[in-house]
Amino acid sequence: MRKRYAILSIVLAVCLGLGQPAAAVNYHLIKVPGSTLTWPRGINSHGTVVGYYLGATLGFQGFVLKNGSFTTINFPNSPNTLLSGIDVWGDVLGYYDDGINIHGFIYRNGHFHVFNYPGAQNTYATGINTARKIVGFYGANNGLFHGYLLDDGHFKTIDFPKAISTQLFGITDERVITGTYTDANNVPHGFVLKNGSFKTINYPGAVNTSAYGISNRNAVVGAYVLPTTFHDRGFLFWNGTFAKLSYPGAPDTFATAINEHGMVVGAWFDGAGGVWGFEFN
Repeated sequence: MRKRYAILSIVLAVCLGLGQPAAAVNYHLIKVPGSTLTWPRGINSHGTVVGYYLGATLGFQGFVLKNGSFTTINFPNSPNTLLSGIDVWGDVLGYYDDGINIHGFIYRNGHFHVFNYPGAQNTYATGINTARKIVGFYGANNGLFHGYLLDDGHFKTIDFPKAISTQLFGITDERVITGTYTDANNVPHGFVLKNGSFKTINYPGAVNTSAYGISNRNAVVGAYVLPTTFHDRGFLFWNGTFAKLSYPGAPDTFATAINEHGMVVGAWFDGAGGVWGFEFN
């Protein structure tokens, strides 16, 4: 159970007026039948959603939601499988643990292809584009990470300058990357990396900001915390403007992925211990 939630903690034209919530009528519940937790993590241009869920007995299990139907994808004999991305071809990205360490994989045509950052204890795979360029992060069991780009079998480390930890979560077809870094004061900030230049993303007035996904239109989604509430709220950042994304009635909302059509997926807390997914269009 402890490892299960340690894994979860790591992964923890919409209305564009600052602080203006998106219309509640556009939120749609995503819940794997019989699950006790459902967390969507990725969506492709066709609207196919991937993520992970908890059932009554097993650990985290991966799911694909396509045309209203759920399919479970689990790495063989693994106690936990988490799906995190899907490309236009239907290739599914994710990671699993073997009971000790964590490994990245891509699931294509019914077969798992495993990869590990050289020498790393744990490799998390979190974002993929049409050309199958993959981003993620790697590290030991101390909670500090380095970002990476996996390009045609070659790894490249990508760290935000002077950060103590960097996690990459999304990559566009133009190879614009988004993620979250932790500064020397242990405060998380979102960022975008474009043409070799880093740009920090901080929601105004927030005590911390995390960026989790990016579309091919360079719209970024994530979550932030205000000092007045200390609850997570989702956001969309596009063309220099923030929009608030908050599931109706939920104390906490995380926006985790967005496609080029403006379809956003994420998770919300119901205040009674339940965590469920949503899609916003």
